[in-house]
This record gives sequence, structure tokens and C-alpha cells, in this order.
Amino acid sequence: MKKVMNGVKTIFSIALATILLLSIVAPLTIQAQRILPAYTKRIEFVRVPLEDVPAKLGREIDVYLFGLRPAQAVQLAGRTDIKLYQAAAGLLDIILNPAPVTILKYKGKVTKDDVSKALGLPVEAINTYYSEKEGVTSIELCVKPKTIPSGYEVARDTGLKINPFCFKQVRFAMNYMVDRDFIIREIMKGFGIPMYTNYGPADPMYADIVDIVAKYRFTFDPSYAYQLVSDVLTKVGAKFEGGTWIYDGEPIKVTFIIRTEDERKNIGETVAAAIEQNLGFKVDRVMLTFGEAITRVYGTDPMEFQWHLYTEGWGRGALERWDPGMLAQFAAPWLGYMPGWQEAEYWNYRNETIDELSQKAALGLFKSKDEFLECIRKGTEMAIQESIRIWIAARTDVYAAVTNLEGVTLDLGAGLRNTVFNARNWRIAGKDTITVGHLWIWTARTAWNIFGGFTDVYSVDPERATFDPWSWRHPFNGEPIPIRVTWSVTTAGPDGKLDVPSDAIKWDPNKGWVQVGPGVNATSKVVFDLSKYLGYYWHHGVNITWADVLGYIAMVFDAAYNSTKAKIESKIASTLQTSLQPFVAFRPLIEEKKLEVYINFWHFDPNYIADYAVLNPINPIELVAAQAYLGYDKQTYALTDTRAAATKLPWLSVVLRDHAADVKKALQEMSYEYVARYTNVPGLYTISRDEWSKRVQALTSWIDKYGSAWVSNGPYMLVLYDKDAQRLVLERFEPPAYPIRPDALYYGIPQPNVILSISVPTVSPGAEAIVIVEVSGKFPLHVIYMIQDMKTKDILYSGKVTTTREEVRIVLPSLVTAKLNEFSNYEFIVVVYGDEVTQPAQKSAILTTGLAAGAVSELRERISELEKGLQSVRESVSSVQKTTQELSTKLESVSTELRKELETQLGTVGKTVSSSLDQLAKTLSSGLSETSRSLSISITNMSKSLTELLATIAQDTTSIKQGLQQQRDLTTTLSRDIGDLRTSIDSLADAISGLKSSLNTLTTLVIVTLVLSLASVIAAVVAVIRR
Repeated sequence: MKKVMNGVKTIFSIALATILLLSIVAPLTIQAQRILPAYTKRIEFVRVPLEDVPAKLGREIDVYLFGLRPAQAVQLAGRTDIKLYQAAAGLLDIILNPAPVTILKYKGKVTKDDVSKALGLPVEAINTYYSEKEGVTSIELCVKPKTIPSGYEVARDTGLKINPFCFKQVRFAMNYMVDRDFIIREIMKGFGIPMYTNYGPADPMYADIVDIVAKYRFTFDPSYAYQLVSDVLTKVGAKFEGGTWIYDGEPIKVTFIIRTEDERKNIGETVAAAIEQNLGFKVDRVMLTFGEAITRVYGTDPMEFQWHLYTEGWGRGALERWDPGMLAQFAAPWLGYMPGWQEAEYWNYRNETIDELSQKAALGLFKSKDEFLECIRKGTEMAIQESIRIWIAARTDVYAAVTNLEGVTLDLGAGLRNTVFNARNWRIAGKDTITVGHLWIWTARTAWNIFGGFTDVYSVDPERATFDPWSWRHPFNGEPIPIRVTWSVTTAGPDGKLDVPSDAIKWDPNKGWVQVGPGVNATSKVVFDLSKYLGYYWHHGVNITWADVLGYIAMVFDAAYNSTKAKIESKIASTLQTSLQPFVAFRPLIEEKKLEVYINFWHFDPNYIADYAVLNPINPIELVAAQAYLGYDKQTYALTDTRAAATKLPWLSVVLRDHAADVKKALQEMSYEYVARYTNVPGLYTISRDEWSKRVQALTSWIDKYGSAWVSNGPYMLVLYDKDAQRLVLERFEPPAYPIRPDALYYGIPQPNVILSISVPTVSPGAEAIVIVEVSGKFPLHVIYMIQDMKTKDILYSGKVTTTREEVRIVLPSLVTAKLNEFSNYEFIVVVYGDEVTQPAQKSAILTTGLAAGAVSELRERISELEKGLQSVRESVSSVQKTTQELSTKLESVSTELRKELETQLGTVGKTVSSSLDQLAKTLSSGLSETSRSLSISITNMSKSLTELLATIAQDTTSIKQGLQQQRDLTTTLSRDIGDLRTSIDSLADAISGLKSSLNTLTTLVIVTLVLSLASVIAAVVAVIRR
């Protein structure tokens, strides 16, 4: 139930529509607030197929509200008459059908293990659900059993033998079958960011689950996917033959519904081919457009198996700061968006744990912000493991408009599609009409009714230009902000209670409005000031009164708790019953134009308490009553798509001419008493018969004039809806008084959060390191950082800082770096978001480690010791050189004296001996000098080598930084080089030690040589004499 639940809770007030795409991107400038030009009188919506947009933009249309194809965005970027806007407005995924092929019943309680033994099937093929009330176990089987043992009975059989996506492990394997990088690069042309779960990188809450997302950043790995599939299918007896899985003699076949209008066609074909080639399933590709696909997927019982896979696309309605809705909508059955769609007659996917976690977060049942986040985190991780949806990408939607379009507010969640803000402010100088192109205006799945319609953007986008909500979301930070009301919040939560006045009222389906009486309490109270609401006008000229407020609230509760209505529209009832649980009582202060709402709801952000208490009438009570009358009382229309499909009744859409005609008939058939039951509060308020008659007449005249029954209270009125011509027209609503000034909801263009750079040094494990991150945005900014092991995906360290400066210094303590391995790569992840602009930015860099701090210190100490040793050697060499010089001098002196003496004593013989002595002296001197010079050169080279050793470490570090693409090889080489370095140092130490010993020996040898040389000379002289 979409519009009935508008404001009932966060999830519904900004419901994601069942179609399309979302986007993400960041504009680059801030557009200042200013008073805008005159109002645009008329807005026309027309269908424009995507392929026609470039030709018609600037000629036949002024704005296009559907995201362009990437190639078109590139094409239009060069046109000076066109301006492109980008925003995170689209999500893409593939939903899988997890339905069983057979359901058994067993009286009593049995476990999976019990069933496994009885049926001879592995537990992976079995799900069991025990009903305490009935005392019966429901057994859902992924394969058809060969036999049915005694005590078991078949509750439902599809006739199929196997559904591979019934197996949780097979679904999980599908995450590895989507090549996100290829899809974003080649198909989306870069206009997207990979997604791995229900929260995308553009969601404000992404910052709170980024570590979980990091653990599951699936890569395209068909081999691993096949291994996962093989492990489970072989257990049930399937065989892989000739590239195809065969079960019970037949190939396993799946039906893939693929949308054709946009890039989902190419995505679907790519994934289908990968499944056939790598997983071995036969794929029946069924190409359908929006209406046909939606009917086949969401309008049928999953156990009919009209589909196994579908290329889903989603368009966001607005940014959401604290968003449990993404978990509830995309993972929890209770909200009606999981297979089975909460239609009572269908098989429905069940997951009580995710239901409990998402409801706790959505219904304010937590007691702290930490507990709220823990619910989201646990639920998100379970959703990934369940893998009902295989997320592909957050689509960067590009919206195009003429350059002279003014009054644009770029919603970071919805782009230009936030027509609550944009439509009222768009204008083009010199024009009173703006023409808006959209992919469709009407499809078979487009329905305008507040109970169960508005499930696509083709209805939501124009409709939001026609009404003023009580509460909406700020376009830049996602916070709830009041629009047509103001509020004050009083809370005793999370643990305390407030007394509820005994004269407060509540709706009883059997008795109508009744007082709650004494002794009732509630967690919070919200007081809405309705002075800008009551007394103003609906489009058909009727004043908004308490009848609209009280009647609407009563009808919402009646749709939930009236047992007859709940059976007729079970999807509406099941969802509302959960959402309305926190409401305790209402207290209208009639004269003061205030409404007190008492709820058992608490939130750490008071604005969310107020927002939850909103029950916002979209239509006047006579139109609300007519829709309920046709759907619940006459039952000539279905209010939801699932009931329409099940009963073959038309799905009510009050903008269609024939449906509006039946609304007119309903107005004549409904008595005053029919509506007064909902609007009148005994002793407090009564709608007069005269007012009711005037309302009936006003709506009847409206239908006669415009052929449509849609009436609301916003800046534009719907005056034409032509489904065949694919055209609708909105005209400016100009009542006698209107409470919102022209520029009140104009916000312009946000300044994005940007990570400019990340500077990561080479880290020595065990030593402190500093990472420099440069950021820009609207300060203060919050910076989350993490170190992730790239192999195990484990988050080894994380932290958060808040900054008011562009440069952020992140200190990694030595105790943290000590846990890192030497010569390894880690991913350093940074996420930045602000308070005013909450959409996060993410960037990562490689953190490389070198030698451990202790090892580096050890090397430096050893090198220092070697330098000391070298100094000792230098001193020894110097001593040797001095001794050599002295010996050389003495030798020369002795030689001279000997020569003279020999010449005197021996004459000619003495001259000969003297000449030999001179030659010997010269040889010794020369040899000693050469030895000394060689030693000096060796010492110098050793010293130089040691100096270079220290430089080598720094050089290797630099090489690592410069060669990240070859990091693994470099790491191995560096490790080997360090080992060689250590060996070289050891060898050098040994060499120095040997050198010292050699020098000592050399000194001795020099002296001995001199003595022996002299002795030889003397011996020679004696010998000559005796002869």
C-alpha cells in the first residue's frame, strides 16, 4: 500500500518505485538561494522513447526525466543548449526465484535432519517451518522427492523436478556470475558503480556498512561459482554431462525475464550467456517491456515458475539519511517486495530473522543508535548470504534539460525526479509551459490509487507535482523536513513512557472512533501544527477540514485491521498491520488546528519520530472513500496488482476515464453515513450533511470537466490524462490562498564530498605510519578509514576522524602496523561524508609494507658496527703505511752505508753488490707502497659499499612505489635482495676481520723480509770473499 502508507514510516514516505534506474554522481558547484522568476503555468508530460531524446530535446521537450543511455549522455555533452545533471537515482539487480517445487506437510514438529533421513535428500534441499498454532510442519523441497514416506503428505506440487535457485548455495554462487567491471565499463560506459548488497555506494548509510560490503566485493569467478553449484547439485543426484546439468534425465532449465528498454537488455544477455557457458543451466531468454515483465514477475505466484530470474531496476524517490527501508524492501518479506509479494494465496519467501531485524530498525524498537546500526548491519550481511537479489550496480543516471531551465534542485537521491521540489520551481524565461519527456506516461502496470497504486515512476513522478506532503526529505542530507505542517516532539524513549490523555482517540474497526480511556501510555508524542493545512484548498475548490484528516486515518487503520478488508486485500493488510503497530492514539485539538499523535516509537533523531507519526492525506475524503468503496465494498476493482492478477479485476486507476466514471457512480451510491462512520468523532467533530453534499458535487463536476478523478492540494492540478496519446497535463493551482512561498522549496545544486588524494607511505611493520588524505566538500566532514587484507577480505583496522580542513593526517599506531606482514599489499579504504551533504565518497589506495621496523634497526646497527670496524682498519692501514715509510727510509740509509763500505772494501766486486742492494731496496719500497695503496683502495671501496647498502633500502622502497603493477614480483625480489644483503654484510664483516688479520701479518712480514734481505746481502758478500 503506497500512498496510504505515505508518512506511516520512513520506508513508505519515500518508497522506491518498482521500475527503473537510479544514479549516482556529484555536481561540481553550489547554486545559491535566490528569488525565482514567475511561476510556470503549465507542465505537459509526454512519452519520448530513449532513442528519440537527442533529437527532441530543446525542440519538443525541455526536460527528460528518465536516465539517458550512456552513449546519449556523451552525445549531448557537447551541445551548448543542453545541460546535463547527474545523480544517484538508479539501482540494478537480478532477482532470483527461490520457490520450492514441492511442499509437504507433517503433523507435529520435524527438523531438517529428520526430513533428510526420511526422504533421502540432503539438508541443503530442505526448508522447514513449524506452526505452533496448527501443530504442523511445512516442508519446502528444492527437488521433487522420489517417494513420500508415511506421515508426510503433499500440500502442493508444481510438477517440476528441481529449482536450482531454491538452493541457497546456488543463489550465492550467482554473485560470482556477474561481471560487474565489464558491465559498468562496456555496457554502462562508466556510468555506474559496482553494488554488492541492498545499500549502494550513494546511500548515506553506506558509510555504516562499508566494512561489510568490503568483505563481499564479488569478482567474476565462474570456476568458483561452478564449484559451489556442483557441491550442492551432486548431493541431490544431478550430473554434469556435455556442459549441462542433468537432473532425473532432464537438463536443468531456467526462465530469464529480460527487460528490453535500456541497458538491462545487454546485461541480461551477458549474464544468460555466462550461466549457460559456465554453470551449465539451459536459459530460456524472454525479452519483455516494462508492463509485460512486471505482470509476469510480480503478478504471479512464484511457484508457477513463470520466471526464475529477472533484471530488476529501481528508481529512488528521495535521499534517506537513516534508512531501514532499503533492508526492509529488498531483503525482508514483511514489506511485500520479496518473492510471493505478501499475497496470501501465493507461496511467499520467508526469513523471520531479517524480518525481525528490519522491523526493529523500521519500527523504532531499538534503544540506541548503535543498536539501530547493528540491526542494519546484521540484516544486510544476511541478505548478502541469502542472495535473493544479485546486485549489479548503482546507475549514474544522467538527466537532460535545456540550459535556460531555472529553479532546478538536484536531489542526490532522485536527481531531477524529485518533483515535490522541482515542478513548483521550474521555469524558463519567456515561456509559460514546460514540456517534460518521460519513457512512459502509462503502462499496463501504472495505477493511480492511494491504497495500492503508485508502484512505478511513470505515476509517481507527475503525481508528486500535484500534492504537498506533510513531511519530505532534504535533497542533500536526507533528513525529514516539514512541508505543509510544523511539528514538535516529546519523547521518554527509549526506556520511559508518557501518559496518554484519556480523551485521546483510536480507531476500532467494529466501533469506529473510541476514546482510549485512562492508564494508557506511549513512548513519544508528536504535535502537528496544521494551520498551513486546514482551511486551505483542494484542487476542486473544497476546503481541507478535519474530515479529511480523521477520515483518512480511520480508513488506513480499517484497511489494516478490518478482518473482511484484510481478506480482500491481504497484501495491503499484512504490510499495514506491521507498520501501524507503534500507533497508540490521536488527539485532535480542533480549534487550535493541532493534532497530537502518540506512538510507541523512538529514534535517536527526533525528526524521524515526527516523520513516523505522519499520516498524510493525499486526496480529499470523498475520493479516498470512493476508492475504498470500489475496492472493498463493491469489489469491482482491485486495489493492488496481485489481487488484480489473482481475480482478473481491473487495477483501480482514478485518472483513467472509465475508472473515473465509476468513481462518480460510487459518489452517488455512498451514503452520508458511509463516510461519517470514518470522519465523525462523538462529542468532538462531525462532518455536516451539507459539507458532504458539496464535496460530492465538487468531485462530480471535476470528473465531468476533466475526465479524471485525481484531486489533491499541491502546486499543480492534473487536468488531462490521455493514456492512448501517452500524455498528461498539469496546470498551476491558483487558489485564493496558498501557504508555500515561491522559493521555499528551492535548494539548487549541492557541493559534493570528494576525496582528492590518498598518500600512503611504505609502512615498516611495527613502526608508526602517517597517511595523508585530502578531501573537499561542505565541512565538517567525517572520514572513515580501513585497512583490508586483500586476500582474506578481513578488515584489520578501522577508524574515524572529523575534519574541518582539506588535509587529514591519519596516524597508524605501531601496534597496528605490527600486525601487518612484511613485503605485502593491503587496501587502504577511505569513505568521506558530511552533515549537510550526507552522500558518501569512497576511494582506496594500496598500502605496501617493507622490512619490519626491528629488522631495519638490526641492519642499521650491524652496518654501524661495520663502519666502526672499517675505521679500525683505516687506522691499521695508516699505521702500516707509516711503518712502511719508516722501514723504507731506514733501508735506504742502510743500503747507502753498505754501498759505501763495500765499494771501499771490495772495489769492483763491491760496486756490483752495491748495485744489487740498491735494486733490492727499490723493489721493497715499491712493493710496500703498492701494498699500502691497494689496502687503502679496498678500505675506501668497502666504506662506499656500506654507504650504498643503506641507500639500497630506500631505493627498493622507491621502486616499490613506482611499480605497484609489478608489486608481487618486486616484493619477492626485494625479499631475496634483502636476504642477499644480509649475506653480503656477513661476508663483508668476515672480510674486514680477515683484513685486520692480514694487516697484522703483513706488518710482521715486512719486517722479516727486510731482515732476511739484509742477511742475504751479507751472506752473498761472505760467499764472494771465500771463493
